Amino acid sequence: MGALSYELLEDVFAADLIDTLSYSRTRTALDSCEISPEYSVLGFIAKELQDRNAYPKAFAEQRILLGRLVEVDLLTQATVDSLLNTYGPRELKSDRALIRLLRGAYELDPADYPSADPADAYPQLLRDVAATLLPELPLGEVAFEIVDTARWSERPGRIELTLGGQSVAGRFWFDRTPEVREPLIVDGSVIDVLNAALAELGDPRRVVLWRERDVRYEPYTVVAALTEHEARAAGSLSDGSHRPSYDTRFTKAKVAALIADFDSLGALSQAQFETL
Repeated sequence: MGALSYELLEDVFAADLIDTLSYSRTRTALDSCEISPEYSVLGFIAKELQDRNAYPKAFAEQRILLGRLVEVDLLTQATVDSLLNTYGPRELKSDRALIRLLRGAYELDPADYPSADPADAYPQLLRDVAATLLPELPLGEVAFEIVDTARWSERPGRIELTLGGQSVAGRFWFDRTPEVREPLIVDGSVIDVLNAALAELGDPRRVVLWRERDVRYEPYTVVAALTEHEARAAGSLSDGSHRPSYDTRFTKAKVAALIADFDSLGALSQAQFETL
């Protein structure tokens, strides 16, 4: 059966139905036993043909993305020029490869944070992210607790912290099942506690999170402090990313000002004002 697979490949190549690159890749797949039966060979060749036809458009789109990242200063033109020289035949760079090149990108290794004690792991993770991405904003004490909830749909983790003198608190998702906490899961709702402080401070940046947790691929966790304009330019990178909110309509200062306005108009009773 193996000999027939090789003969089929040679016949398809001799008929000029595939190019040298597709032939080489198919041959390598046969040699490594990745494919074997004839129908698998045909399926592999069909995929190669599909990829060959789609590649010019996909490569052009990646060039456009790189150009947008240069425009917002997340990449330098020199970096892009150097990167383009490393492309192989019909190669597209992975999201991880591009994300790691972004200005200020910080790659986290979840294994550095022992999840056996999340009360230590999550505060330390936030301290590392703040010190690397937001060094001009001192991070004060970080308090962590697991909230006893009856429903899995609720967020049982709670963090309080002070960033740049601004105190905030947030609830975030935390799986209390021990066997699924290794390595530590860096959820976007954890990072959003820092983002809440940035919003209150009037800082235009937010911490954006990119991650891939599927073990079938190369897992990664990368964060960067980006403005809304920068985040939009990098928006097509990684479907698994966490895109923070840049909405500042409901910061504590604005809500307090709104309440004060209502109170000055006599729209709130004393009891309502004290409740708020």
